[in-house]
Parts: sequence; C-alpha cells; structure tokens
Amino acid sequence: MKHQTAIWVKAIIAGIAATLVCAFAIVMFSPHGDSPDLSYRSADYRVKVLANGDLKITEHIDVKLNDRGKPWRQLYQRYKLDLSQLTAITDISVRNTTSGVTYTQTDPVIPGSDTNGMWDSTYANHWYIARVYGDDLESYDASETPSWGTVELGWNIPAISEADSLGFDISMTFQGVSTAYDDVAAFQWEPVGTTNQVPIGKLTGTVTFPKGVTAKNSWAWLHYEGTSTTSRDADGSLKFTAYNVKSGDYLDLVSMFDVSKTSGVARHETGEYKDILMAHENKLEQAWKESQRVKARTLVAEVTIAIALVAWLIISTVFSRRKAACPKDVVYRHDPPDMSPNNAAQLNGVLDDADEQTNARALSATMLSLASKHAIRILPGSSEAYNGVNIANADPHALSAAIAASPVVQGMASGTSDDVTIVIEPASDLPGTRAQMNLCDSEDALLDFLQTVGHHLNSRVFDMSRLRESIGDWKSGARKQESMIDRFDGEFAALGATTSNGRGTIAAAVCSVLYGLACMALFTDNLAMQLALILPVAFCMIVCLNLKRSVGLSDTGRALAVQVEGLKQYLNDFSDFKDRGVLDLVLWDRYLVYAAAFGMSEQVMRQLVKVVPELSDPAWLDDNASDSLLYWMYRPMYWNTGFGSTSAGALGGAAAGASFIPSSFADLGTQLDAGFAQVQDAVETVLHPVDSSGGGLSGGSFSGGGGFGGGGGGAGGGSFGGR
Repeated sequence: MKHQTAIWVKAIIAGIAATLVCAFAIVMFSPHGDSPDLSYRSADYRVKVLANGDLKITEHIDVKLNDRGKPWRQLYQRYKLDLSQLTAITDISVRNTTSGVTYTQTDPVIPGSDTNGMWDSTYANHWYIARVYGDDLESYDASETPSWGTVELGWNIPAISEADSLGFDISMTFQGVSTAYDDVAAFQWEPVGTTNQVPIGKLTGTVTFPKGVTAKNSWAWLHYEGTSTTSRDADGSLKFTAYNVKSGDYLDLVSMFDVSKTSGVARHETGEYKDILMAHENKLEQAWKESQRVKARTLVAEVTIAIALVAWLIISTVFSRRKAACPKDVVYRHDPPDMSPNNAAQLNGVLDDADEQTNARALSATMLSLASKHAIRILPGSSEAYNGVNIANADPHALSAAIAASPVVQGMASGTSDDVTIVIEPASDLPGTRAQMNLCDSEDALLDFLQTVGHHLNSRVFDMSRLRESIGDWKSGARKQESMIDRFDGEFAALGATTSNGRGTIAAAVCSVLYGLACMALFTDNLAMQLALILPVAFCMIVCLNLKRSVGLSDTGRALAVQVEGLKQYLNDFSDFKDRGVLDLVLWDRYLVYAAAFGMSEQVMRQLVKVVPELSDPAWLDDNASDSLLYWMYRPMYWNTGFGSTSAGALGGAAAGASFIPSSFADLGTQLDAGFAQVQDAVETVLHPVDSSGGGLSGGSFSGGGGFGGGGGGAGGGSFGGR
C-alpha cells in the first residue's frame, strides 16, 4: 500500500512539475511582444443615459506605467467632436484614487524642460481640457468652441518613473449623442476608437436608461471583434465585458429605446428608425457570425479533442494497470507457487510495479534457493571474519560449534556487517549430484556464475565485497554476470506470463503532444486559450505516463499471479502458520526463499520465530535443523545473546548485493477569463447558428453571445496616451 501511494504521489508531482514547465514554455514562446510603456490594466465605464439623450460617463481606470527612460508627468484621453454624434464634453472631474487626491482644473500645458523643475509643485494634481491643433493644445470652452475637431482631456500626475498600478476616476458628460426619431431615440457611443494605441486588459461597462425604459422597449448591440460578453439586468440596464483590447481595436455600443421616454433631445429626425436600425444590426451580426463559425467550430473541436485525449489517457492507463494487476478474490495458498524463485520475484515485480527492486529480489531468492538445495552455504559477515575456522566443513553443526567456540570469530560474524560470505559446496561440482539438486535454469545460471567466481579467486569461499571487487577489472566475469542475468530474463520470458502493455497510453501521449502544437499554432493571439487547452492535457499525460504499466499479464500470468498473491497473503497472516508442522523444514525453507522473492524475508523471519518458539532455541536448531536453510537463517543470531542483529536482514537481502509574460498588458487571471469567454462564444455559435431567416441573432436583446464586428465609429472615438 505504501509503495502504491508513493507511485501515485510521484506521478502527481511529476505531472505538476511538467505542467509548470509547459506553462513556462508556452508563455516564453508565445508571440506576445514587449510590454508597452503605457497600458490600462482595466477600464470600467458607468454610463447613465439621460432623458435628453446625453451620456453621463464615469470611468474607473487602472493604469500601468513602465520605465521609459524619462519620468511620466501627464496622462490624457482624446475624443472627436461631431455635430451628428458628440457636440460637447462638460461636467468634468478627475480623482486620483491611488493617492486620494481630487484634481482641479488648470490651463493645458505640455511637459517640457521648462516645466520639469516645478512640475510637482505647480502643475501636478490638476486636469485640463484642450482643443488639439497638431502638436499644440488650446483651451477648450464647450460654450464657445465649434462642435468639431479633437479635444484632449488630460491630467497632470506627480513625476514618476514607473508604476505597477495607478487608479483614476474620470467623470464627464457627452452632449448631443442621441438622435430622436418618431419611434425611438438612438445613439452610437465609441469609448475606444481605432486610433487608440494604449491596450486595455479588461474593459467593462454598465449602461442604464431613463426611467420607464426596460428590456422590452430598448435594444442594444456591442461592436467588438475580440472576446466579449453581454448581458442585461432585470431593470433593462446593459452590461458588457471586453477582453484584450489591443492597440487599433475599436469598441462601440449601438442602442435605441422608446422615444416617449425622452425629453429635450437636441437632435431630431423625421420618420421611424427602429426597423431600419434593427435590420442594419442584424445584417452586421449575421455576417460576423457566419465569418466566425469556422473559428468557433475549430475551438469547440479543440475542446472536444482535449476532453477526448484526457479520457483516452485515463482509460488506457486504467486498462494498462488492470491488465497488470492480479485478479480479485485471491485465497490463501499454502504451497509455493509453480514457478522458480526468480520467476516469482519477476512476476511479483509486475504486480507491485517495483521494477527497481525486482532484480535484487530475484537474485536474493535464487541465492537462498541454492542454499536450501545444499548447492551453497550462506554465512553472515565477511569471509575475513572466519579466519581460523574451516567454514568449508560440510557439517553445519560442527561449523556452528567451531564458530561459537571462538568469541572473536562469532563477534565479527554476527556483528553489524552487511556483507555475506558464500561457500560453494563441494557436491555442486559433481555432475551427478548437481543433477539431483533439480535446479531450474536461473538457479543453474547463478551457480555457474558463483563457480566461475570461485575459480577466478581460487577459493570456494568468498564474500560479496570480494566478488564485487573482482568484477571491477575482470571483463570475462562481467560478461558471465550479464549472461546470468540474460538467463534469468529468458527464464521469465519462457514462462509466458506477461504481454506488452500501455501502448494505448503512449499513443494518446503522442497525440497529446501533436494537439498541443496545433493549439499553439491556432491560438497564437490568445495565451489564456493556449494555457486552458494545453495544460490540463499535459498534466494528465505526464501523470498517466508515470502510472501506466508497460507490462501486462497474459492468461497464464493471471493464473500464476493468483498463486503469488495467495502465498503472499498467507505469509502476511502469520497466525495461520500454526497449521504447518514445525518439522516440515523443507517447506519452511521454501517459504523463506519465496519471502525473499516478495521482499518479505525479514518480516516473515521475525513473525515466524514468534509462532514457532523452537526457532529461538539454539540447541533445538543444532539437533533438528542443521541441514536446512532455516539453520543458517536463525542460528547465527544466537552466537551472541539477543535477537535482532543485522544478520537476519543481511541474509534476507544482502545476498543480492551485486544487485510567464502573460500578455503585453493583462494579468493571467484576465487572460483566463477571456479564454473561457471565448469558449462560451464558440459554443453559442455552434449550438445556435444563424439560419437564412435570421434565426439565432440577438435582435438587440444584449443577452449572451458577446459583441460582433462590422462596427466602428460613434460618439467619442476615444484614444488614450501619456507624456
């Protein structure tokens, strides 16, 4: 359970790390240009349509100033006067919401070298309005100046090199905006025109109408070619949001309402206008939606593909894990599985997804199996610890007695060393006797290797440290060791227990990478969309690649897996060991061999001695178990007093010792909002297409769907700047 939890934690951490790297790469390689010197983080417009058709406007703007090599001293907005749309700008006020200072009116001035020395003390904290003549400014008086040309509303700020955020509230009244017809009053207001060069991260607006105007007797359309949303409140007021208003973009609002709710509109035209404007806007909206349908379908397709890829990754990974898992409802198995210790260790590695431990466990179990079959003897400690003792003695009891009679030897042998000494039994060299040992191929391979090492060292006794040292400069020995491992692998392959697995996850991962590259190409102007579409798939892909199982079980493997799991459960439930006679030493030996194959040897040894008290009696071991593997697993523990020396651990395992720039002007949250709004627009376009009769158009309802292109122009034509 702990191992499986660790695998999941590792996979999730890898997924998070890969997602962060992917996000960083997307941000770094997305073509978003350098951040501009001046930008509006946000602009919020609160507009009240007066009964006479004028617009009372209040802006809340959040300005970002980057270091440009000289201080910022002045910000401004410019609007176009036009007798047919905007005749005058009055009722102006400016407040710095960051400093809390309300600015007062002053004469227009352009910052220059002659003003620098007294700018903060004389010019700062004032606003002005001026008529623009080329590079010059002249004072503007709404009652005297002709209603045409460009006017500049500016405000002087204390000199500052850069600012991450400066807030301002700007109020004004646009006069002469509306035109009254026989049936409706209409206006087109353009807060941002195509001449504007200051990008706006997020532009929001709320427009309220005169008393008596509701959603039933008013109509509106938003013209904006980027991502936007529109809605209406219960009182008929309009709400809109536009994202990523870049330099050169326009945004305008067209609206009309019942003329009977107006009074004193300055400009009148005869005739009815409602049906004319409705038809004109419907035509623009239909043309725009038709032009965007392919793009919308592409986006919906990308979202659908993302969902499909995630589902494919998850399903194929779950399938690969199920294919590598043992069938359920496993029952206890009291007998060793019908396979070699090597194969049991390898199959257990598949079941537990423990590749990094499988080879070591296979070698440990096979080494112990050779000992249980009396081909070798395994002693704790290094071979030097046994100087003066004939450990090649074939009589285990006599050998143990000799060790116990030498306090120096027993202290060194049963101390804290993790080394293991191997003694090759003389009988293993005899062809007839070796045949009687009934060795499997992996056991035969390991014994061949150990004998080769013994011949190379001119000794049948050596420890693992000496073996490792000899391999370091012994090429033929190293090749022999590789040959042994190949025979281990070949034996397991011949079992036919496994099949290749996880190809579905790999195929899904390849498609996910191609999908990510396609998203990068299709949405080059929308960082949020790239992140929203690619990152979930990237996270899922990395997690699934870490969780997938490359090896699955065949029908034969599932049957054998039941044997492995059944024995593991039996070895885990130590109380049931009591159903075995303690004199069944051969079976106990095999239990210890397979416990090593499953990585359970120390656990089993500690519990077994509690269930079988005889194993803690050195005399009993000498008299009854000297010819078993159990003897060398337990007897060295009692050379010294006290249970729990590292010998048990050494014998159980040491035998295998060979063993982001988000955009140029907006924060990431805004970009993500824009991305999801674009998804909403696309879904609306695909699910509610415009038909030949005009079905699917907003009809001026201003509810859902966002804005559309084809507009431009209107009262204001706003553009922004700074000096």
